[in-house]
Amino acid sequence: MRRSISLSPSKRGIFQYIAQRNDVAKEEIQQALQLASSTASRLLQDMVEEGLLLSSGYGPSKGGRRPILYNVNHDYGYIVGIEISRFYATLGLYDLALNAKSLTRWRMDSSMKPEVFIELVAQKISAYCKDHQLSLEQIVGIGIGSIGPLDRTSGVLINPAHFPAEGWANLPISELVAQWMDMPVLVDNGADCAAIGEQLMFRKQGLEAEHLLYINAGVGLRTAMISGGSLVQGSYDREGAFGEMIIRAGDPPILPGKPAGALENYASIPALVEQYKTQYRLGRTGISSTTPAPAQEAQIDFDFLIRELRHENPVVRELFHQSAMYLGIGVANLINTFQPHQVIIGGALISAYKGYSEIVASIAHKYTYNSPLYQAQFMEGLLLEDAVATGAALLVRNKLF
Repeated sequence: MRRSISLSPSKRGIFQYIAQRNDVAKEEIQQALQLASSTASRLLQDMVEEGLLLSSGYGPSKGGRRPILYNVNHDYGYIVGIEISRFYATLGLYDLALNAKSLTRWRMDSSMKPEVFIELVAQKISAYCKDHQLSLEQIVGIGIGSIGPLDRTSGVLINPAHFPAEGWANLPISELVAQWMDMPVLVDNGADCAAIGEQLMFRKQGLEAEHLLYINAGVGLRTAMISGGSLVQGSYDREGAFGEMIIRAGDPPILPGKPAGALENYASIPALVEQYKTQYRLGRTGISSTTPAPAQEAQIDFDFLIRELRHENPVVRELFHQSAMYLGIGVANLINTFQPHQVIIGGALISAYKGYSEIVASIAHKYTYNSPLYQAQFMEGLLLEDAVATGAALLVRNKLF
């Protein structure tokens, strides 16, 4: 039987405080949550007896007895985190401290229809349970971080563009997975999940993470913002709205469905493919004599561009360089609006071209308001490609605990 979780607000506060740190003393909890010493002692003792917390040793003495340190009981329950993107899916099994016990990634191709995807998820969760000698009842919930747009409340994917398989439009993914696996399922957009996942890891390492901008550059441009320690969310899921930012008003349309002059026309995978096709028609391929040129324009895709990057194709390299410059201008606009401390940029474009993120940072710094006095710190995330799945698992932990 699956564990029933019901915590008072005070216990939730204690759990969340400890879960975002490592080895916390009662005095620190007391001060942070403004609890009386006797109340803190009683609640901590209750949570240890319930198995939710563990005493993890003793801290340094401050003149008296060494304080007991508390940590989350990793094995109290387990959470599944899932990322759904256009290129690939990731599934992870996490303990309650959000340590990854197992992670699997697979391509999302034209065969990966919803029913195939859900059955594969169920098979992998069963395999994880067998590997780690767990029962399904020990998994307290599933979190899904997905491309949008989506309805967070109902867990419905509305109409994801550029999806390789059919059947994902208006899909109640939360309900379908919950029925198949018989456990709670929460859904949010992938960029938000990545941002809170990275924030958690920053805090665990004692790093500042109160003002953080997360950007994923791939098939589309997806963003999330943490300000004052909290995720900034509007009334409607618009994680892809950054790509609609107009940076070249008056330009002709490039990508179907995108406004003329919108950033995604210049800094996205479909944009790069279309721009190279234009060069191809003009006979400017940049392809060396040792590399066969594509016989047809239809053969030009992102995999082809990656191969040409490895062969130092000057035309492809120039297109990636221009793409990064445009993205840097867009990022500068976000920095000027939100003033983040850190900017994390990930995604397929960053992975494909080694200098991409450096160009984005350089251009963004150039156009940042009051640049000599304020510069956001550009950095690689701590979770990298696992950020969305980890953040999706965190959604569940935050909801239940």
